[in-house]
Amino acid sequence: MLTASHAELRREGAAIRIVGDDLRSYHPQFLALQKADPETASRHTQMDAGIWTEKLLAAATERGASVVFETTMRRPENVERVIRTARDAGYEVEVRAVAVNPCVSWQGNHTRFEEMLHAGAPARIPPAAIHDAAVVGLRASLEKLEQARLVDRIELRARGGTILYRNEVEDGRWKHTPGALEALAREQSRPLTRGELERFAEDWRHILARMTERRAPGDRITVVEVRAAQDLATLLARQREAEGSQPARRDRMIPHSSVVPDGGGSDIEREIGKAQGARLSRDEDALVPARHLPDLDAGEIEWRLSTSQRLAEKRAEIEDLSRLVYGSALAVSGAVQGISNAQTGRAAGDDVRIGKLGDLAGEGKGWLRGPSPARQTAEANAPRLAAALADYGLAVDFERNQIVMQHRDEQVRQRQEIPRPSPRLAEALGENSEEQFRRLNADRGLRTELDRLFVAINRRLSPADQSVLRTGQIGKLARSLGTHPDEAAALHRVHGQAVAAHGRLHAQPRELSRSSAMHLARKQ
Repeated sequence: MLTASHAELRREGAAIRIVGDDLRSYHPQFLALQKADPETASRHTQMDAGIWTEKLLAAATERGASVVFETTMRRPENVERVIRTARDAGYEVEVRAVAVNPCVSWQGNHTRFEEMLHAGAPARIPPAAIHDAAVVGLRASLEKLEQARLVDRIELRARGGTILYRNEVEDGRWKHTPGALEALAREQSRPLTRGELERFAEDWRHILARMTERRAPGDRITVVEVRAAQDLATLLARQREAEGSQPARRDRMIPHSSVVPDGGGSDIEREIGKAQGARLSRDEDALVPARHLPDLDAGEIEWRLSTSQRLAEKRAEIEDLSRLVYGSALAVSGAVQGISNAQTGRAAGDDVRIGKLGDLAGEGKGWLRGPSPARQTAEANAPRLAAALADYGLAVDFERNQIVMQHRDEQVRQRQEIPRPSPRLAEALGENSEEQFRRLNADRGLRTELDRLFVAINRRLSPADQSVLRTGQIGKLARSLGTHPDEAAALHRVHGQAVAAHGRLHAQPRELSRSSAMHLARKQ
């Protein structure tokens, strides 16, 4: 999209493309940071690169050049500041955004990082928390851009280039009812097709193969393996739920090939591929048994909507506008309560425009006088109130979708049990380090079981649960998991043993790989 937009503007005259990543190499410590740790280098150059992009924007606008400004739109206030800079210089502003499933987007960061490393180019990858914040920030930024009409046009595209949404301002108003946020949510939560899922699994295999080839640290590979398994399981569950597939169809959904490069990973992927129809183990076979969370009923969804902070803020904005337009916040309370979706929101906005909700505040013009200041204020703000009511309907739809999708993700997480180690694995984990490594290295079945245990723990425990597990807060962990403290203590013990064993198991092959590589080099 950047290249196409730049080429489009260049046909009309001078144009510049401003991309923060292109400026990082000018940082005086860039090479040293990249050499020390390419995975964390971007954190140390981010602030300077951001400052330089805005300085470059100011220089470009002073010269009257057209600009393509790349941004993740993570922080709405920064987006607004960039837009204000262009507006103040007399520019028209068009936003072109890409809607991508967050799981696919995060994978794309890994693909770019590994391929750039492989090519010997400076590579960067943001921390997962920054990526996730950008996903949320894009939603907030699009909402603010449309609500405040900060730009002239908005265009939303799918990853393949298909236009999902387009709107523009005409005569001070959006040509169509604002719906960028709704279009973004729809594409981000869309179940992937069979082909897309196959490509998703294949791309993770390629990423992990690259990591193994460059001898990435074992703990880092494990983190990526677990994230790959988690994301694939989530996407598979969404697809099956959307298609209403029966257990008899489950094995046709995606080939049972590995998202990780070894045999143990293949077994993990096979477990994920069959998760929908798999038999839940009996409670006594699990450290943490699977839970069945029922679907949310209409009443529960409505209650969550009523407690939404986003909707509360929008209602407060509507009340403020109602005071200006009608002289009372109560004038539109009934209309707001009746808004349950985008359609009813648009209808409420239309009621404001045709005067159905009552008389405007103040006095209208008479024979010898003009309208009172209060009436002038009311007339000026009535279109804003109508737009706010329509926007509230869109926000209700968006929040409802988020509530349902988050609950579905939670259902997937809760369906994952954490198995109790088999007697053979439990015995191996209890051995001293040398004997433990010998047994695990000699028995592929034990290694596979250990990997499955890691995946199960990371899929079942929320980030908060994992933090509690690491710090050994047994009582708090038991309450969160709904299990007995003895079982939580057993989970804590097994997790500690498994972490140590997994680290030793992955460290030794890396050392052997280095020795083999040097030996081969000497032969050449």
